[in-house]
Amino acid sequence: MKFDTDLILESFEPLEKLNKMNKQLNRDNIKNKLEGLVDVLRHSRKYQETAEDLTIKQKNFKLVTDLQNDYRDGKDLSKGDMMFCNNVWKRYK
Repeated sequence: MKFDTDLILESFEPLEKLNKMNKQLNRDNIKNKLEGLVDVLRHSRKYQETAEDLTIKQKNFKLVTDLQNDYRDGKDLSKGDMMFCNNVWKRYK
């Protein structure tokens, strides 16, 4: 883990509190990314020309919203979940 020394020196917060703040910022960042991915899937017109493409898009949308709901409930994303989200983002963005 790399510490930002400027942040630690400028702050009078204990290190434990800084770590807790960083975890919260990371959770907020992941939450925002999942919301952005859901929006991309919802509004993208890519890959829905055929019935098969549309079915795949609907399944991807369901999987991403399920991940989003699990994350809201406190479950962390696995590396596989993150790779899936990245692939979906690349496909529909």
